Amino acid sequence: QKKYENKDQVSVEGTLDSQGRRTGAWTWWYPNGKTFQQGTYHEGQRSGVWTTYYKDGSRMAEECYSNGTSRSWHRNGDLKSEVSVQDGKRTGLYQSWHDNGQKEEEYSKDKDVFDLPMVVLINENSASASEIVSGCLQDYETAQLVGTTSFGKGIVQYVIGLDDGSAIKLTAAKYYTPEGRNIHGTGLEPDVVVEETAADEGESEAAADSQLDKAVEILMSEIGE
Repeated sequence: QKKYENKDQVSVEGTLDSQGRRTGAWTWWYPNGKTFQQGTYHEGQRSGVWTTYYKDGSRMAEECYSNGTSRSWHRNGDLKSEVSVQDGKRTGLYQSWHDNGQKEEEYSKDKDVFDLPMVVLINENSASASEIVSGCLQDYETAQLVGTTSFGKGIVQYVIGLDDGSAIKLTAAKYYTPEGRNIHGTGLEPDVVVEETAADEGESEAAADSQLDKAVEILMSEIGE
């Protein structure tokens, strides 16, 4: 079963199995026809090595989802970052290079890996940085999102002052989640939808919070209590 989509002018083609899960090879394309991203799924999970490209066709990143090395590149082709991956998790030495060639090294340790049940609450007031973090946690299935659709702020803007006292607001970039989702104008859809009730909006400290209650229920279920 083939699945075709077109979101934000990025086309995608792939296969769904009998349970509606993504499987086999999947490919995304830019509006200019060049490949944006490609890789394989196994039982709905990314597997192997996924490659992302710039619009000119040059490599942007290779993300390893098993055992190997993940890398990214600057637009000029110079290596930008490199990190070892074991069982789908980044580990050991992380190296990065700036445009000027300056090199940085960081080390990750198993004790730094957060591997516990996690729930993140979102609603229409969750915007920008909070959406980026929530979207990453959702894409990597590290946390469940509970609540309502987030605000949908996924662009980088700068205000440039002019000599006459006026200013220009310039949109310079878009944020994408690891799965390539552009959330601007649409927001993140929670894994578990819980609408706010009239009681949630009460000013009393004892007022009910249906979204928080649901988050606690999910966490207690995952830890077996």
